[in-house]
Amino acid sequence: MLLTFTLLYSPLKLGRLLLFYSLSKIYLLLLSQRVLLFSKPGPEPLGNSLTISCFVDANHAGNVVTRRSHTGILIFIQKTCMIQFSKRQNSVESATYGSESTALRIARDLLIALRLKLMSFGIPIDGPCNVFMDNEAVFKNASIPESRLTKKHNSINFHINREAVAAGIMRVAYEPTATNRADALTKNVAFEVKRKHLHDLLEKESHPEG
Repeated sequence: MLLTFTLLYSPLKLGRLLLFYSLSKIYLLLLSQRVLLFSKPGPEPLGNSLTISCFVDANHAGNVVTRRSHTGILIFIQKTCMIQFSKRQNSVESATYGSESTALRIARDLLIALRLKLMSFGIPIDGPCNVFMDNEAVFKNASIPESRLTKKHNSINFHINREAVAAGIMRVAYEPTATNRADALTKNVAFEVKRKHLHDLLEKESHPEG
């Protein structure tokens, strides 16, 4: 009965166990119990729910040598910045849409990992994550299911982002460049502009606790 329940609950894990079907029935039963133990859902969410917000931006072809784009991502839980991501992209994009779409896909991966971590701790999450970006084309494509793309890698990023929106993991909104906080992580800007975008982070660094 335990094997049957495990098969219904986690077919892939049990399918791999069946590769060792020549083992004794008792040992296979013990392995199935371990699979069932690690397949249990996380703890029941308790306490006040948290809101996750994310700012995404990309500096298209910002590297003058390789012309690779640069991704900047800020993820907030309530008003506390939890993740700062600033990294060069691995591919060279011919259009701004490609670099912004790749940045949104990277943000989606970070958000899923963060949500899974919070869920494993039993922390409730208040609805989808609010994602803000300053590229109107990517914002519209992520929000409109009927959109179509011709380039393969852009189409893959589009479907990954659309899947996250349809699953309620995130919702994408347009944020002008002047108020997009992630803009300070993608290019060299004046200190006044950086302070405007990252004022709360800079104040914490200049006045460390203790």
